[in-house]
Order: sequence, then C-alpha cells, then structure tokens
Amino acid sequence: KEADLTAAVSQKIELGGKREIRMRRARAANEGARLHRDLVVRDLEVKTKKAFVRLLAAQREVDLASRAAKEMKNAARALREKVSKGASPEADSNRGELALELSGIRLQRAQSGLIIARQALLTLWNEDGYRKLKATGSLALASTNLPGLGELLKKVDAHPILGVEKAKVEEGSAAYALEKSRAVPDPTIGVGARHFNGIDESAFLISLSIPIPVADANQGNIRAAGARTNAARLSVRQTQLVLSERLRKAYQEYQSSCLEAKRFRNTVLPAARDSARSIRKGYRLGRFGVLDLLGALQVEIDSAQQAVEAVLSCRLSLIEIEGLTGDTYQSAASEMSREGEKS
Repeated sequence: KEADLTAAVSQKIELGGKREIRMRRARAANEGARLHRDLVVRDLEVKTKKAFVRLLAAQREVDLASRAAKEMKNAARALREKVSKGASPEADSNRGELALELSGIRLQRAQSGLIIARQALLTLWNEDGYRKLKATGSLALASTNLPGLGELLKKVDAHPILGVEKAKVEEGSAAYALEKSRAVPDPTIGVGARHFNGIDESAFLISLSIPIPVADANQGNIRAAGARTNAARLSVRQTQLVLSERLRKAYQEYQSSCLEAKRFRNTVLPAARDSARSIRKGYRLGRFGVLDLLGALQVEIDSAQQAVEAVLSCRLSLIEIEGLTGDTYQSAASEMSREGEKS
C-alpha cells in the first residue's frame, strides 16, 4: 500500500482579548522596572547626602574635641604648677589629670567616628579601601522655606516606591484578566493539502478544533491571580501609610531639632563661652575653685557638642523630607571632595 502525503498549517485564534491583555501586562512590568530604577537612584542620593553631612559633623566634632583636649591640657598644667607652689591641694591636680584623661577619650571617640563616617561615604562611592576624605562645606543650618506638613504629604503620592507598587497592581490586574480569558477556549484553524498516491489525486483540507474544558475552567489560577492583585492593592495602601508616617516623623524632628540648634547658636553657646571666660579669669584671681573651672569648661565643651548634634539632626531630617517628597529645599550648598586629605 502506498503512503499518502499530507501538508498542512494551523493557527490558534486567541479569543477573549488575550493578546491585548499580555501587552498590557508587559507595559505594566516595564513601567515598574523604570520606576524601580528611579527609586534606587533617589535612595542612593539620600544616603549619599546623609553620609556627607555626617562626615561634616564628624570633622566638626574632631575639631571641638581637639580644642577641648588642648584646653584641658592647659588647665591641668596650670593646676600642677599651683600644686607645686603650694597654692592648691594635691586633689586639685588629680581632678585636672582626670579631666585631661576624659578629654583624651572624647577625642579618640571623635576620631573613630570620623573614620566610620569616611568609610560610609567611600562605600556609597563603591570604593572598597579606606582613604582620608575631607568634606568641604558648612554645617550651619540651611536656610529654607519648608512648606507645611499638609502640602508635603500630598507630594508623597509621587514617590517612586508607590509607583512601583501601583505598577504591580496593574500587572496583577492584567494577570487576573488573562487567567479569566484563558477560561475561553481558543479555536485552532488549519488548512492543507493531501495527495493520495494510490489514485494519484489531491485534495484540499480545512480543519477546525475547539478544546472543551470539561474538568478545568481555570478557576484555581483565576482565584490565585485575584488574591495576588488584592494583596498588591493592600501593599499600596500600606506603603502610603508608611511613607506618610516617615514624613510626619521627619517633619517633627526637623522642627524640633532646628529650633534646638537655633537656641544653642543664639543663647546657650554664647552664655557657655562667657561663663567659661569669666570663671577662667576669676580662677586666676582666686575667686573660684578648681571645680568651678573644670565645670565651666565641661559645660562649654558639652554645649558645643550638643549644638553639632542638633544641627546634624536638623540637616538629616531635611534630607529625609527631600527624599520623601522629591523636592529640594536646602539653599546652603556644600561640596564633596574625592581627593585624599594631605597628612
């Protein structure tokens, strides 16, 4: 018996808008990827700004600790001289030595903090090794006209992370629609020709096949896709709440820390310096004791350090607000140097 020869082609005809739904899902995925890139860039910018301001603060703290250590060294020397002359008891010299030792510990701690701050910035620059860096700029409060909290909260909706979450909702919605469309069978149409070798004749063929979903209506996949879409919607809401809470916290910290920094600058620091200056002079004239002198010096040192911490908190809070809203409010410019600091 001679074999027949058949040649045919077939094409599945997608019903239920499957192709359009797949394209919609792909567009949502592409948009999510683009927004994720924007999110990474913004996050890196915020981290770099914060690391730079922390480096500025660390440099300032080392300067303050160095001056404090020098001040305590001079005070301890003066106390030793008075003790050697019999003008003060031995206990005064011991107190001076203790204060000098504590100032040395403070300086060592500040220097360690400076190394950590430098390394943090180098890591963000993708440098594995350690180099001495010098941040050029002022740690002073940045002059800015910050909008009210209500206006700032409106800007949170444009945050890239929310865009990523909303893109996931759109992608999940498309996936849900696609699973529903798969419940609609897709017919397959075929055309071809068959040659009957036995009788040397040919015939054209047309075929149509339609799958009949008897035991599987794709309900499981439909329910799963619907659950994932609902979870994505809840994630959007949760992310909105988290961003809003972060913004409220940063705004409150900005208000309180900046006010605190201004009080240190305008009132506390001048008073601490004047008090220390007067007590130094009075101590030399015999009007104050060693405890008064060391106490005044310690208040001056602590006030200067707390002032730096307040300014740092103010600047970091403002950077956080900028990262959450996507706007720039600082007008005080600073610069970063990648050059090694000369030893």
